[in-house]
Amino acid sequence: MNIYKATNDICDTTLFSLKWNKHSFGLRLAKLREAAGISARQMSLDLGLNKNYINSIESGKNYPALEGFFNICDYLHVDPFTFFYTDDNTYQSFAYFIPLLQKLNSEEIQHVYQMVKNVTEYPSRQTKTKANRFIPTK
Repeated sequence: MNIYKATNDICDTTLFSLKWNKHSFGLRLAKLREAAGISARQMSLDLGLNKNYINSIESGKNYPALEGFFNICDYLHVDPFTFFYTDDNTYQSFAYFIPLLQKLNSEEIQHVYQMVKNVTEYPSRQTKTKANRFIPTK
């Protein structure tokens, strides 16, 4: 199963309403990078680029080339839609969830997908607890 496709299936289809420019693009990149727990310098080096590359994008001095943008998305494990999707609570959940999915084999991913699908299709079967976890009702 393609994790990018699964992410798009789960995300709301409403796209962002912000006006995107170098500054807002840089802020979004910084937010996604920080959510992944990676320094700008380390990300630049991991991408095989100058140590200040990501910093120059985040500060609004530069845009990445299209290929660079796709490399950034791959590195952060987000698709281009998710990069521009600005519902921070939703993204933050994905930022923690996707790296865990990548550790699973195909069969395990299918089980997780089925659980998520079941929860979203039958929300009346769930009760929210004080711990913000869902438990089945009898």
